Amino acid sequence: MMAGLAVAQTSGSSNDDLKMMALDGLRSADSSVAVPQLEKVLAGNGSDNLKKRALSILAHEDTPAAREAVARFARTQTNPALQAEAIRQLGIAGGPEAMKTLSDIYASSTDAATKRSILRAFMTTGDKQRLLAAAQSEKDSSVRIEAIRLLGAMGSRDSLIQLYKSESSDDGKMQILRGLMTSESRDAISQIAMTEASAEVRKAAIQDMGAMGRGTATGAELVGLYSKEKDPAVRKEILRALAMQDDAKDLIDVARKESDSDLKVYAVRQLSQMRSKEAQDYMMEILNK
Repeated sequence: MMAGLAVAQTSGSSNDDLKMMALDGLRSADSSVAVPQLEKVLAGNGSDNLKKRALSILAHEDTPAAREAVARFARTQTNPALQAEAIRQLGIAGGPEAMKTLSDIYASSTDAATKRSILRAFMTTGDKQRLLAAAQSEKDSSVRIEAIRLLGAMGSRDSLIQLYKSESSDDGKMQILRGLMTSESRDAISQIAMTEASAEVRKAAIQDMGAMGRGTATGAELVGLYSKEKDPAVRKEILRALAMQDDAKDLIDVARKESDSDLKVYAVRQLSQMRSKEAQDYMMEILNK
């Protein structure tokens, strides 16, 4: 019985492979021949993989019938896998007609997965304006965060800064920070570290400043932040940022003046892991007291 099942599975897989090759052969066929055959495959009971291949080929056929067939699958939610593939193909195809179709589907959809697929299609075409509009107006937080993430992946610095001004959630602000990090927006990250009300977001901004190296902020800037900061966890993050930037001098100055024993210990711990002569001299100074 098991042997018979294995043979049937192998036969089905082989048949699929043959049909895949036959579909690929339609790429060079006249559209009057290819489009009806591709639509027939999409309407049939073949595998999802076979239908995805048919959608991919159909999306490259520059005819009204082909475009409508792909759009129809992008609108239909009965098979999420094929819908996602149709949306992806519309993004690859690009152009005003495809973008309008995707925008219309986005506006009428209540399904978060469908909306996220459309946002990724917008990114594929480089459509920052539609992504920004989604990030500004989308009610579903998971979809809005995805729009922000994609803007960050595209390095859309100006859009991210614009979004930050109206963003109220820490999650959204964190995602914007990641995008600013991707686009190496040192000045914007420093500004957030100086002005943000949320301690968690300030801490994340300072982490980014440390990770981006000395070009992000001078030691004086970080020391200035430290002197104004009240939250101990954020202060520790500033100490760590100084260490990540190999700024032993400023870290030693802070350690000498710090009256909070926990923070002083944390500063010394950071210095003990540095290999600079200044840090080693300070360790010797502590030992000889």
